Amino acid sequence: MNVLNKIRIFLFHLMVIYYTLTSYITYYILETIFNRNVANMFEYFIYKHIVLNILNCNIDTKDSRKMLDNKKYIIMCNHYTGLDYFILRSIFTDSYTIVKSDIISQRKDHSLLVKMSHLLINLFLKSGKLISYIKKNSKSGKEVLEKTTKILKHSNIIIFPEGQSYIDGKLVSFKKGMFDLAYTENIGIIPCSLNYSKDIGMETFKDGSITKLVLSDWIGIDAKLTISDIIEPKKFNSSEELLTYTFNVINKNYRINTDHK
Repeated sequence: MNVLNKIRIFLFHLMVIYYTLTSYITYYILETIFNRNVANMFEYFIYKHIVLNILNCNIDTKDSRKMLDNKKYIIMCNHYTGLDYFILRSIFTDSYTIVKSDIISQRKDHSLLVKMSHLLINLFLKSGKLISYIKKNSKSGKEVLEKTTKILKHSNIIIFPEGQSYIDGKLVSFKKGMFDLAYTENIGIIPCSLNYSKDIGMETFKDGSITKLVLSDWIGIDAKLTISDIIEPKKFNSSEELLTYTFNVINKNYRINTDHK
């Protein structure tokens, strides 16, 4: 790794720490003095013009959706690695993201974050608008759905419906819970298909081993994000039909973009 890339990684870590310690209160102050739109502009600037510029990440976005009034949506995307989150938040600023509860502890190379107290971890989750859940825990799943229902009254929700990241962003079967919510409450889904210019990603294998997070892979990478038309649940006969259709839309554009790398 060259010196410039080491500097970029250092600045990225520094930005994450700074954002964790200050963004929650900054957002609250801006929202209180001005309004939510001004506070969201602050977050857009951080993600789009600072974080992604530090990483020298270039994003080509194809957006075909037609927004409907001031409705809030569930944004669904295939999942490679943590960089996906920063890209989606730079576009869908007024959004919360559902993540696994071990988002910090599973990344063994982030020893500083692993050693953080529960207070700092909670601050990290709040500053990033992250909703954590415990895998294969029905109580946690129910709590997340309840939180999501409340949040959707004022903000969007970003979710990676496969439940984990995969090397190359390949799609596997989607988890059903969020589709049941979307169908029951008639919440529109924005399907997104993400591709990178080189193979990156994290994956948890059946034996419990996890591929190492390599931040240097994020530097200078080109990303292509296709945002498809909004899917209206009321057009389907069941949540299963909604799930299948959403999977096919995301998978189709993922494969088209992959073929043209």
